[in-house]
Amino acid sequence: MSSILHALRRLGTALSKLSLSRRLYLVLLVLVIVTLILVGRLILHGLANLGTLVFGPRLEPADMAGSHSLFYEFDPATRPDAVEMIPLNLPQTKFELTGPYGARDTMLITNHVCLNRHMGLFQLKHNSEMFDRATLPAVNVRASDAEFDWYYQGKAYTSEEFIERQHDFERDGYSTKMIVLRNTTLFAASPIYAGHFSHFLVNTALPLVEQQARQYGPSDPAEHRKYAESLGWLSERRDLILLGDLWSDDKLYVGRSDPLQAFKFGHIYRYALKDLPIGCTVCYPRVIFGLNNTCPYDGCTHVPDPAMIPYTSTRRMFRQHYMAAEEVAAVERWEAAGAREPLDSRPSVIVVQRRGTRALLNLGEIETTLQQLGLDYQVVELENYTFGEQVALFSHTRVLIAAHGNALGNLHWMPPNSLIVEAWQYDWESYWFGHILDVMRPERNITHHVIACKDFSCTRESERDPNYNSKDRAVAIDVKQLRSVLLENGFGHKGSE
Repeated sequence: MSSILHALRRLGTALSKLSLSRRLYLVLLVLVIVTLILVGRLILHGLANLGTLVFGPRLEPADMAGSHSLFYEFDPATRPDAVEMIPLNLPQTKFELTGPYGARDTMLITNHVCLNRHMGLFQLKHNSEMFDRATLPAVNVRASDAEFDWYYQGKAYTSEEFIERQHDFERDGYSTKMIVLRNTTLFAASPIYAGHFSHFLVNTALPLVEQQARQYGPSDPAEHRKYAESLGWLSERRDLILLGDLWSDDKLYVGRSDPLQAFKFGHIYRYALKDLPIGCTVCYPRVIFGLNNTCPYDGCTHVPDPAMIPYTSTRRMFRQHYMAAEEVAAVERWEAAGAREPLDSRPSVIVVQRRGTRALLNLGEIETTLQQLGLDYQVVELENYTFGEQVALFSHTRVLIAAHGNALGNLHWMPPNSLIVEAWQYDWESYWFGHILDVMRPERNITHHVIACKDFSCTRESERDPNYNSKDRAVAIDVKQLRSVLLENGFGHKGSE
């Protein structure tokens, strides 16, 4: 105490030797520093409240349809098949691999795997003398090109470690519990470019649909087809955990909605399991890691199996989720009859115009050509459409005209005997959609025609630099070719000119 008083006396002596102006300067400096600290605290407090204003209040599961916010707490104890268990009574984990260890398409099927927000996905080992942190083999949990393969390996903890961690939570004032969901299967997979319309469908939705049909469907092929057509697996108890590093908040949503809700999983774990209460551990009797590296292009080990009718199932699942039951029934009756005439008064020709890159430069000429052929058409900017609105729109579309890009991913909803006209930008080509349609053909026949820009005359002058990204160039469609393609495929009449 005396040392503090001595220091204050010395400070007072030093200040007394300063001029009045310098004393005032020091006082002002102290006031400015204090003011900045107070203002900083107010700004941080305001930003915390701003999060609520921007993202809205926390929503409960019943409010989640079409919502952007998924930060809500999930309590597994409320599930009908939940039973509380003590760690030492949890059976030992056993697993099987569907193929050779390390192969891109090998999946891991295991039992009694647990997860919580602090330990992640793990298994409990009761015998600490024979212990290995990595007792479950690593498997590829993506369906993609080899460069994007992502091998996931769950960790292991001893029962003693787990119990001690639970005691830590209890000492901090949290309640702890271990819940086993007795009749629920957990699917573990990693999306790639999850917010990209086409990649979501090709690399996530289709593989997920096929794997669930495989896991739950009957072994008899005839019965299995009926099961898949009825989407029988939607009634099974299933949860999903998203793994990997390509699924942040801004990438989960396609068309301003969350299409994963169409799968009707009991729960989808995201955000590093932060929706689980602190101290709560949930365990599953069966967990399936991976997607069999299945997707409809040559980067994957397998393409979708027509016997699983994954395209038909995926289309029906999303239609039932986003469209009224009466409309789905009408569309499917129309498709069964061949869909060779428009279903109703809505335009059956859709031209997609983009606001930014890959715009159609000669939209006026395209519209004139369609008018001359007597075709009822609509020009749309899909930036204005949700995922569900696109499903409904293209379920009635018989001709789609667009530059290469996400819009062509709507081929999944189009009826049989329809036509897709894809415009390639100058110095750009991609067989992505052609591959998808080739694989889809056993389930649905759609004609695909490419009109390629051959020189700079069909692009913007400002985009003619050789270093410009060819994929993003605007493009003018050769309307003579367009006219021929439409007529050859039975769309339009020469006499309408």
